[in-house]
Amino acid sequence: DAVMAFWGWPLKQEDHAVRAMKTSIRMVEKLKVMSEDFERRGLPGLGIRTGVNSGDAAVGNMGSKSRFSITAMGDNVTLAARLEPINNQYGTDQMISGATLEMADGERDEFLTRPIDLVAVKGRSMGTAIHELIGFNDGKNFTDHLAPWAEAIDLYRNMKFKEAILAFEKVNQIKPDDGPTM
Repeated sequence: DAVMAFWGWPLKQEDHAVRAMKTSIRMVEKLKVMSEDFERRGLPGLGIRTGVNSGDAAVGNMGSKSRFSITAMGDNVTLAARLEPINNQYGTDQMISGATLEMADGERDEFLTRPIDLVAVKGRSMGTAIHELIGFNDGKNFTDHLAPWAEAIDLYRNMKFKEAILAFEKVNQIKPDDGPTM
């Protein structure tokens, strides 16, 4: 049903955001292979969605001497949990926060991402920038729609809605199955 993973404890890892993004991509890639195998055998396919956020959290044994439970808690953990189901609204598989993208700054070019929206998730009054994590920037992903998407999202954010609609339609012509433009 759900898996939570965290980096940076018990040993500090400065690249925790990059590690989380790489893990998300590898999980999605592995599940696609497994799903294809299942379908070849007449079984239902599998799907996965991920939500990644980076920031401070309370991490450690939240149990007792008789019940040991290592976990992470706090606002940043909750935000990651809220990002996962947002994928349903946008037709995406992997959603990351702006904080994660910023923390991955030195290795940002290793990944393909695109800005999606500014959302106020349950429990937060301020908007959070969210980005689709498309995959590794290794030439294996379809990217023809990304430049027109950037133009469309810029027009939208500048409240040029008529022009934005035309730009989003262009994205949809290039990639008809693109979740965020559907």
